[in-house]
Amino acid sequence: MIDNDIYANLTRSMNATADVKEIGDFGHQVDAYLAQDDARWQDDGDQEGLMTRTMIFTVFFGVWELWAFVGLPQDAVLPAVIDCIASMFAQLDRLVQAKSVSSLRPTIIIPKVPDPSFFPRWITRRTSASGTDKYGQLQRNAVILTDLWNSVLQKQVESWNNAHVVTPDFHAWMLEQMREPEIDETGLAVVSKIKASAKFTELTQPCVNYTAPFGGDGIETRPFTVCDDPSHFLFWYVKARADFFV
Repeated sequence: MIDNDIYANLTRSMNATADVKEIGDFGHQVDAYLAQDDARWQDDGDQEGLMTRTMIFTVFFGVWELWAFVGLPQDAVLPAVIDCIASMFAQLDRLVQAKSVSSLRPTIIIPKVPDPSFFPRWITRRTSASGTDKYGQLQRNAVILTDLWNSVLQKQVESWNNAHVVTPDFHAWMLEQMREPEIDETGLAVVSKIKASAKFTELTQPCVNYTAPFGGDGIETRPFTVCDDPSHFLFWYVKARADFFV
């Protein structure tokens, strides 16, 4: 999550109950990095040779926020997305001013967020027969919010000049893995051949499946099973709100 305060204020203002405890958001992570950076700088002095180093940071946010925001009124969600992106870049401003970074021009990789409605946890919790999204409204909201998030992100990247920023289109990549091949006139035999040669053949189930519910302490000690060949699974496992890719 980018900013606990934005999430808490939004859900509180809409009289919604937050279903997660406060976690170490991006601000907390940057705090920890800067503290470690100061300690390293003191240990290494002026860090001779620093100018020849290359620094690359990868930050990937948005899935948690989109999951939480899809059920809220649109007039409340759109400003929240803008606030989240602004908060992320405020933390990036702090990050690039770190002693070990400020003399360089680092590269920051910020993937565009994929549509979370394709994720196994979304399907299980929301669009399956036992899910909460009976009429698909949350799924439609997710499509809109994904486009909004990526659009706001791209505009912010274009106006921010404190680092070299790369925004790989994770959303487009994921859809490409999921897109069914066109069926030509030769019929289903061609489809079976294409599917057999596809990199990922399991697109809706994770490789790792837990066989018992979480305990009250939140510690991951549950029994689980692992698929025989993870290379064919697009998703690795399901945890909290975020599904993890192989």
